Amino acid sequence: MTDVQDLTQYVEEHPNDHEQRWRLAKKLYNACEYRLALEHLQVLRKDWEPKLHVARYLAATYYRLGRHDDALRELKSGIATWPNEIGLREQEARVLETAGKREEAARAWEEVLKLDPKHPVADSAAKRLHEKPTKTPTYDLNLVGSDSGINLHPGQTCPNCGAQNTLDADLCWQCQAPIFSVRTPRPAGRALAPAAAKPLIDPHAVRIAAGVGVAAVLLAALFLAARPLMAAPPSDLDPLQAFYLHELAGSRLAAGLVLILVWPLILHLALFLLDNDTVSFGTIYLTGLFLAGLAFLPACVAARWITPGFVLTAVVSLAIFLGVFRLKVAHAFTVWGFQLAVVLLVGMLTFAAAEYIRAGAVFNPITEVPAVASYVRYEDAGLGLVSRRTVSEHTPIDHFISWPSSRSAWLDHYGESVRITATPQGAARGLQLDFLDDKSRNLGFEPELRTTWSQEFGIEPGKRYRLRITGPEDAVVQVTVNGLLRHRLD
Repeated sequence: MTDVQDLTQYVEEHPNDHEQRWRLAKKLYNACEYRLALEHLQVLRKDWEPKLHVARYLAATYYRLGRHDDALRELKSGIATWPNEIGLREQEARVLETAGKREEAARAWEEVLKLDPKHPVADSAAKRLHEKPTKTPTYDLNLVGSDSGINLHPGQTCPNCGAQNTLDADLCWQCQAPIFSVRTPRPAGRALAPAAAKPLIDPHAVRIAAGVGVAAVLLAALFLAARPLMAAPPSDLDPLQAFYLHELAGSRLAAGLVLILVWPLILHLALFLLDNDTVSFGTIYLTGLFLAGLAFLPACVAARWITPGFVLTAVVSLAIFLGVFRLKVAHAFTVWGFQLAVVLLVGMLTFAAAEYIRAGAVFNPITEVPAVASYVRYEDAGLGLVSRRTVSEHTPIDHFISWPSSRSAWLDHYGESVRITATPQGAARGLQLDFLDDKSRNLGFEPELRTTWSQEFGIEPGKRYRLRITGPEDAVVQVTVNGLLRHRLD
């Protein structure tokens, strides 16, 4: 029912089909058949439930017919029903000005400004109307192609049937004949402005590529974070590395997921506090996901990459705020500092909460981070402190072992578990193993050590323990002491 005649006949046969009557009224309005459009709009005004677009079209139709008082009456009725609708108030202001009621028009624009302090024209229009009048303009309140806003631009007439069409139409809505946009003739002697150059890179392709890149970074980070949860650490892996990659995998993954969720929200909050609405929601969200993935990915590889990864993320984020968001320098640094501080706080608190829930280990970022960093950077300096040691000795074997504190209560909590393994070499018989605490109480005893023996013990950092293996003289036994904390063998 795209043809007006067919639609008119249908409405006559089905007078209660208000949706089709509304379609017909719009088509008649677009075709400049204002009197016919008015008849249908009045029916809708009376019989249909109150609708904003009907009120706007009815007011615009009265205006086009020169019935300014009727248009204003309809607009005031609409404003009473929808008091916060800015479009109705804009329409009222323009009709009032055209009717020569400048002061009332100025007050109407001031009402618009109260509803929207950032309105692009309300303030300047109100000031202009309070000044000495020059020429009263005649506004085109054509609503072609819009149910919610006023199109102030003229349409274009079909050369075949004379119907009114929008400026961007290629084919007439009524007869489907080709039409051409109306162009303002250029003054004699002036050169035509060059057409805007087509961008070398399609923006849509850039957005797709950015989305794919962000997804790849996030998937890589999540895969590396989850993989240690599904496999035991290799036996030859350094205890500190095994602890970080496998023991802390769950807490690390929890912190990463929270950062992925909240980083975009943190950027939104920072820009909101700066009252900046120039960056689109999609750009902010994609940037937040990218920065979260960029910071999380290195942390999933090794502990030593945490700091370089965070520094890289900080540099990249500042470049994005300046180059992509195009923020002022002061605003860019404000957003940059805010998001880094909040992200760091959220990440630390999430990790601490996960550690407490998962293992009952208390992680205080203020005290634990410096202590752990110092322990990781430890240099032996000839003290003989190592995390894992394997020796092969002849019996009798008798050593005192101590595990000095790491100065981190959280790390000591995990370091209280150590494993001692003893393997006789050859066919030695009659070997006996004892592991004693500092009060000579036996914590581990093996009366007949024939094959590989391995047991995990709970120790207390700072105390001295004793490992003793007796048996036939000159029997060879390989002993391995393995734990998160570094130990001394005397």
